[in-house]
Amino acid sequence: MEGELKERIIRLFKQGIKYGVVGVLNVTIYLVFFELFTRVFGVYYITANIIASVISFINSLYFNRKWTFKSESSFKRDSVYFTVIFLFCLSVQSGVLFVLVENFKFDPQLAKYVGIVVFAGLNFSLNKFITFRSKPTPA
Repeated sequence: MEGELKERIIRLFKQGIKYGVVGVLNVTIYLVFFELFTRVFGVYYITANIIASVISFINSLYFNRKWTFKSESSFKRDSVYFTVIFLFCLSVQSGVLFVLVENFKFDPQLAKYVGIVVFAGLNFSLNKFITFRSKPTPA
């Protein structure tokens, strides 16, 4: 039991690191497009948030499925779960962004970082334990 627990902790740690690497790439993609849409094209910040998130979503699905969690489930199944979780997390992130900007008068350029942290933690947890959950090993 002790060895199995240690293995699970190590696997979780490695997945967390890989998720972080993919996340840094996704955040970079997100930030580039958020800035492009808000500052260059004058797009409303919530719309820019959604568009930038969808663009980074494609990268996230591929790398988290293949590299971070090494899923053996069907692509269709993983895609559906990943998309539903993404949309839920995006809604929470957008809500945080909206509340910070509209109620607390945060600059959208600052508030987006709080939203990123909320999104990342929630997204990793839900995908780890729902989309890419490990199948239990027989006793």
